[in-house]
Amino acid sequence: MNPQFLERAMLITGGFEGSDPWANITGNFDGEGLTCGQLGKTIKAGDQQRVVRNHIAAHGTAELLTLMPKKGGEYIKVINASIANGMAVVVNWSDKKHRVIEPYRSELAAFWKSARMIVKQREHAEVTEGALTDQWVADWKGSGSFQEFALFFDVAAQNGSLKGVTAAVVDAYIGGDPAAAVAKALAWVDSVPKKTSGYDDAKKNVPLWRSMLASAALEIVRLFIFAILRAQKAAAAWQWDVANRKATLAVGEGWVHGKKWSFLDKFDLVSPPAVPVIEEIITGTPVAPPPMAPPAGPGALFRIAADSGLWLRSSASSSSSKNQIAAYPQGTLVRFVAKSASLDWWEVSIDEGGSSRTGFIAAGLLSPVASLVAPSQPEIAAVPTQPATAAGVVEVHFPNPNNRAVKRAETSGRIWRLNESGAPARTGGTAAKRAQELAAIIAWLNPEKSARHLPDSKNTYCNIYAYDYACLAQCYIPRVWWTQKGIHELTLGHTVVIKYEDTVDELTANMLYQWFRDWGGHFGWTAAKDLDELQAHANNGGVSIIVAKNSQGHGHITAIVPELPGKQAKRDASGRVVVPLESQAGSTNHNYVTKNSPWWTPAKYTTGFWIHA
Repeated sequence: MNPQFLERAMLITGGFEGSDPWANITGNFDGEGLTCGQLGKTIKAGDQQRVVRNHIAAHGTAELLTLMPKKGGEYIKVINASIANGMAVVVNWSDKKHRVIEPYRSELAAFWKSARMIVKQREHAEVTEGALTDQWVADWKGSGSFQEFALFFDVAAQNGSLKGVTAAVVDAYIGGDPAAAVAKALAWVDSVPKKTSGYDDAKKNVPLWRSMLASAALEIVRLFIFAILRAQKAAAAWQWDVANRKATLAVGEGWVHGKKWSFLDKFDLVSPPAVPVIEEIITGTPVAPPPMAPPAGPGALFRIAADSGLWLRSSASSSSSKNQIAAYPQGTLVRFVAKSASLDWWEVSIDEGGSSRTGFIAAGLLSPVASLVAPSQPEIAAVPTQPATAAGVVEVHFPNPNNRAVKRAETSGRIWRLNESGAPARTGGTAAKRAQELAAIIAWLNPEKSARHLPDSKNTYCNIYAYDYACLAQCYIPRVWWTQKGIHELTLGHTVVIKYEDTVDELTANMLYQWFRDWGGHFGWTAAKDLDELQAHANNGGVSIIVAKNSQGHGHITAIVPELPGKQAKRDASGRVVVPLESQAGSTNHNYVTKNSPWWTPAKYTTGFWIHA
């Protein structure tokens, strides 16, 4: 699952639900008892209880009771009661207009939008609505665009099922004549009965969508027809309300609940803004800003400032789509290469997965990254001094209070670096020496016996072993990594205090897959082309990693390690590596293992091969 897709889809769906990010507290107007959270978790459905119980299981009740000092105890009883008994309590928390009364409303909002509760909402969404969305997108067999993900995610979050509206049903409806199919669907939208929920919006949407769909790609037409057919499966009183929302997502623009929502002119190809945009009436004539003056020399860093993201193009012109190389979202770092004939366009390079792309970008929508010179007295405690990276973002390790002992034989302290005496390191000056030192690191870590790395009844620790292996090998794989808030502050040149679930978060194997793509190149990692390169690099004393994101559950990360007598990779008749030699923690731990087949090849995995000198 693409974590950026999930995050943005949650914000879009939550934006439809209410104006209070991550909280959205509503009462019993819809018979659900109490609704909370970015995705409208209800007491009647039982999903609100599951999210809160996950929070309590991870963090206890103290934080909830602190944020809900008057009503927290009562809320915990509701969460632990049966659905029927919980409903009987929470219906009394709404007034006659079904609004949640005080102090319930403010206390619930404080808890639901707290940092740790936001994490639990994301986690729940990943394994529920997100997993369902991934399944539907795969069955849809479209382009894999964010637009598809956002539409199907909204159905998963708001409606729960497709109600039989599959790709085959949509294509049969279109029947080889997209224009006729659009006309038929719009006629249904236009037939909305008066005094029906969504009437005013539907009447505004018909001419808007007719104009937009007249020249739309087939992909957009298919999504629009899906939206209309799925809306027709809703309860009769709400069909047009659902149609307004779903078709707005499909087309990229529309009226919903009396507001005009716009997501992008080319919503299927460029990343959307972090939150949906409500269009305001523009008065006066907009004046274009003057072109930005290019920096004095190459190498200066900028960020994409446009909410919609920007195109990287092969030539300095936006008059045609034929020169589009790739789209990049807001916040992407770009490096100035040279000015073009027009100051409106710069030639830039963008790092991507250990390589880079070069092209032209609209300079007026870039913002400069502040100086990378560190402040004289940095506030980042317990972080080894590192050279500034391209983004001014240094490696981060979670501070160890009082430098307490962190040992292989202990299960506590997995968030910290090992500091046990006698730990080996990879410092050799020759390939043979470095390979020997990697073998010594594996023997010392001994994941087959080390309590720190052995699985327990709840968790496996492949990410912990990869972190420890990389630390001793003198390269960087994060155990915790900067949040977007932390990265933003660092790139502005600010000092940042390491604070759990505020400026840093723990990374799972699934998250590490994305970290390597986004940040690996800044920390010396490059993408390997195949297993032969991975294994040969390890044999020469380099660090080789396979990391895989699992769309159906936990991902995995493993080290490809130097071959030894009796411990060899599997090769085919031509001598090519088909299964490398690995060292790993996981459901089963191995100092060395050559598996029967490549474990990362099933469709549920998205895999990266990475090497570090």
